[in-house]
Amino acid sequence: MLGKDEAIELYRNSLDGMLLTRPGGIILAANPAACRMFGYTEEELVAVGAAAILDAADPRHAALLAKREATGYSAGELRLLRKDGTGFEAHISSRVFPGADGTQRTSMIVRDVTEQKRNEESLRESEARFRSFAEISSDWYWESDEHDRFAFMSSGVDRFSGYTSDRYRGKPLREVQKYWAHGRGEAYNALVKTHQPFDDFEYAYTDSKGTVRWASLRGRPVFDAAGRFRGYRGTGIDITARKQAEESMRRFRAAIDVSPDLVLLIDPVSLLYVDANEAAIRTLGYSRDELLAMGPADIFSVSREEVASVYRRLIKGDLSVTTTTGVYCRKDGSLLPIEANRRAVPSGDGHVIVSVARDISQRLLDEKALRESESRYRTMVGALAEGIIVRDITGAIIDCNASAERIIGKTLAQMKGGNYADPDWEVTREDGSLVTNGERPSWLAMRSGQLQSNVVLRHRKPDGTVLWLSLNAQPLFDASGGTIIGAVTTLTDVTVRKRAEEEILRINEDLEARVKARTAELEVANRDLQSFSYSVSHDLRAPIRAIGSHARLLMLGEPEPHSEERLRRFRAIERNAGLMSNLVDALLNLSRVNRKAIQRAPVDMAALARAVAADLQPEFPAAKVTVEDLPPGEGDPALVRQVFANLISNALKFSSRIAAPEITVGWDPAARCWYVRDNGAGFDMQFARKLFGAFERAHGADEFEGTGIGLAIVHRIIERHGGTIRAEGAEGRGATFYFTLG
Repeated sequence: MLGKDEAIELYRNSLDGMLLTRPGGIILAANPAACRMFGYTEEELVAVGAAAILDAADPRHAALLAKREATGYSAGELRLLRKDGTGFEAHISSRVFPGADGTQRTSMIVRDVTEQKRNEESLRESEARFRSFAEISSDWYWESDEHDRFAFMSSGVDRFSGYTSDRYRGKPLREVQKYWAHGRGEAYNALVKTHQPFDDFEYAYTDSKGTVRWASLRGRPVFDAAGRFRGYRGTGIDITARKQAEESMRRFRAAIDVSPDLVLLIDPVSLLYVDANEAAIRTLGYSRDELLAMGPADIFSVSREEVASVYRRLIKGDLSVTTTTGVYCRKDGSLLPIEANRRAVPSGDGHVIVSVARDISQRLLDEKALRESESRYRTMVGALAEGIIVRDITGAIIDCNASAERIIGKTLAQMKGGNYADPDWEVTREDGSLVTNGERPSWLAMRSGQLQSNVVLRHRKPDGTVLWLSLNAQPLFDASGGTIIGAVTTLTDVTVRKRAEEEILRINEDLEARVKARTAELEVANRDLQSFSYSVSHDLRAPIRAIGSHARLLMLGEPEPHSEERLRRFRAIERNAGLMSNLVDALLNLSRVNRKAIQRAPVDMAALARAVAADLQPEFPAAKVTVEDLPPGEGDPALVRQVFANLISNALKFSSRIAAPEITVGWDPAARCWYVRDNGAGFDMQFARKLFGAFERAHGADEFEGTGIGLAIVHRIIERHGGTIRAEGAEGRGATFYFTLG
């Protein structure tokens, strides 16, 4: 059994998970044990942060965080998550401290206590068996009266406390036990005050020699035949040795069993294993008994003589600790690459060799992958058309690719060590001004820690050729991700592009002048065309009105036989003339919409819709028109009124033939648009796109009167506002028109 010193020494050599963080859950660094524990590389842990390894559903997290914020330190158990999504119980101790730069840092030590939990459960079962045994095997017996005064105390208490049993008789417990430690006296008083039975009441106690000892009490309340409380009867046992053993074992097992590393203890005389943690037993595949019958020479690629020689040097002090790499041979014959630290620890009259071995299989794979990645990186960077230059923190060039040599016009050997102060590196902006050293993209990237993108500068090559370069500069961080150690700059030769841009600007300036001239011509032609359309429409109305007038005169002055037939024909002439007049009016309205300039202003959409509905409803008294609360809009008030007038009158007309017409003007919050809905005749959705064309109709003129221009006018108004309009409907099931105002 190891003592306290050995356990502390062993703990120093164990490899618990360690994390360095800063506020916001940002991970700055993680040791290999933490990486293996969570299944991430250190770079991945730094990238994903603490949020990826904390189980957000664990209610204990908030309490530990609050305690750390209040005191600067917290310790407790939490459920953590591995990269593969599996969870495990861990003990986390974290402490806040100021970093070198004055910002807050947090150190975290993480220990997987999954196995410890199972061991604690086993310990609880063992304690239950112990309590059963204690009921029949007690070190001393005691009785107290109803006033909590000891009536009897067996002599066994003498060996425990160093005081005779007479010291207790006739005195209340609170008087003779006033030297109890840890406030257990108050806890005891709380139990007996309510006459509660108790078992295994443990307390620390200072005996007559000043030594701290531990005792465990059992007590049962005593009642007489009438049910009156008469005191307690109980037993007490000295559990000092047990508590010391439990504490030593707890420290020992906490130090090795929660470690993912293989911990083996070796007797330097017999060269056999004397103890091993669960990780060693599980990983090597041997049972504990099998392993304790073996030694390092049985599983490690080393002879007994070499083992003995190293152990002698460790015990003698020639070596404080040795680190060895090699392979362990598992029981199944497979080989496990390891790195082991060995140290001699005093134990009793001699020493014990503590070996802490780490599985480095993943590290070897990572190193191989890193070498392959480095090779791929060199190949890829060398093949890039873009130039790449790497600078250290002073601005000196330390590396570049072949494309950079070609673009700059110098070899790496010529550029290496060069910095901003060299005259060869003078560059200018697009306006010809000189770029100072502090304004260089790579220097700005290192100073700000931010990417400098698409910076276009002019550079003169050694042969006098002037190039335009597009630069991107990225700060280069160390492995921890917290310190900038240089910058990486990519160079793209954009000389051809810049010359093309200059030519395009010249062409665009010429084209813009030509477009302005052509636009002026088109505006004149358009005004002429609109004047012509208006004149034709206006002149066309006069003969149409004349036809209608003559038809009415003939109808009034016709007394001859068969006059009914003549009247029918005259009415047809009048009706068609009226239709032509309506069409001309509609065309004029459409033309006015095209000519009218949009005057945008805030529009109370609800008030406008209600005013239009009030004007139209007298013609359709059976219809129910509902205008819901509508958000305000912005547009030309007169044209927006025309939209509501056409849509509401359209809805009233096409629902006029049903028993209970209902028209609703509302707002769709999901689509963010206004709508007008009716329950009338509806339409076939395959004709939905044609509804907004001039003279397009979903129903014949013999079904519903109209010119076929109303929806075309609505479409033109919405279009000029930069909005959209669409229709949904079904035959016999009504229609809904949705619109926006841009």
